Amino acid sequence: MAETSPSFTVTMNDGKSAKPEQPVPEPASKQLTWTSGKQTIKYTATAEMLPLHTDDGTLIGHMFALSYVSDAADKSDRPVTFCWNGGPGGSSAMVNIGGLGPRRVPINTIKQLPCPTKPEDNPYSLLPTTDLVYLDAMGTGYSKVAEGYDPKKVWGVDGDADAFMRGIAQWLTTHERWNTPLYLYGESYGTMRNSVLMRVLGERGIALTGVIEQSTILDYAPTLSGNDLYYMGMLPVYAATANYFGKAGAGVDQFEWFDRAWRFVDEKYGRALIASDSITPEEEHELAVEMSELIGLPAEFIEGKHLRIELDIFRKTIMADEGLFTGRYDTRFTEPAYMDVQGDNE
Repeated sequence: MAETSPSFTVTMNDGKSAKPEQPVPEPASKQLTWTSGKQTIKYTATAEMLPLHTDDGTLIGHMFALSYVSDAADKSDRPVTFCWNGGPGGSSAMVNIGGLGPRRVPINTIKQLPCPTKPEDNPYSLLPTTDLVYLDAMGTGYSKVAEGYDPKKVWGVDGDADAFMRGIAQWLTTHERWNTPLYLYGESYGTMRNSVLMRVLGERGIALTGVIEQSTILDYAPTLSGNDLYYMGMLPVYAATANYFGKAGAGVDQFEWFDRAWRFVDEKYGRALIASDSITPEEEHELAVEMSELIGLPAEFIEGKHLRIELDIFRKTIMADEGLFTGRYDTRFTEPAYMDVQGDNE
């Protein structure tokens, strides 16, 4: 008798939710007091889900907003600043409890935070001069795309800005603040979001008073591998990191070592990169030796890379003898090194 093939039962995910949609939470508010030195401000913190709709009334989803509004009776000329950081793909927590909000998670230089840590009033908050509203991009934080709505329509440069425009309009309507001075505050990718959003708001007749950009990136080209400006800008960072860990410039003040690296970039390194293959092997070797003294990597290694060291390569190499790699945003931090089989080090 001929053998028969075994049969299998396959369960496919048809994209439908296993459970019915959860009801949208009602807004929740709490009155609080911010204190810094002799200054005190009473304010109300409100967490809410803002419904977003297309022009034809289709529900896009709900955007999470966490706002801090002064309890002062007269708000006629008090600004509102809408805040977010970058990613894309991140909520606005970084510039909230990590930056500008009335409460913050305290840090102690580069020491790791205790767990649990105790939040405190933030002396650097913008609350004394403006009300603050933190919006989470759709699909981040508590913001949720509606069931049946194509998330690709909001997960893109233009769709993202359109969603934020609608979130801002909804908040201004809900809180009756259409006549208030209006600011945008963006960090990292949030600065690119602002550049698109300010146009979208203008097209809808929503006037801005100002736009604030932190860690601005409006042109990604200088950050891409192969761009010589990238290598010029990163070399002093490498030098400062090597000096911090005692891999270069022993006994030299960190700021002096950083400035010395900049002079090397201005006087020699930049010109060599622009000259590219027209420099001789002897010149490339001499530059590699000088770079090695500044950034702590072997001259032969630098020469093999033709003087061009990527950040990820530096992070993996500078502390390799100790089995560590350095931080991406702050290279003074270290963690046990990843193995290549673990994938992306970022």
